[in-house]
Amino acid sequence: MVRGQAVKRVAPGTRVRPGLRIGPAGPMNLGLGSMFQTVNLPVLRDTMEIEAGVVVAVACLEIGHQRWHRARRAVRGAHRR
Repeated sequence: MVRGQAVKRVAPGTRVRPGLRIGPAGPMNLGLGSMFQTVNLPVLRDTMEIEAGVVVAVACLEIGHQRWHRARRAVRGAHRR
């Protein structure tokens, strides 16, 4: 892990302070463990809230769709008798 800030380039004649690294920052840690780090927990919580909302919306739409089909079948069945 790189400590300090990383920059891609600096203007000519710029003084580089200690801890500043010039060049690529290196690969990001995208493993499953990285999402549970303390700094990432607010993002994880927000993502979970969004996903939960989407799941609830899809479930409500599916329930409404199924009820609509059942009601439609019941009306068609009543006309066929």
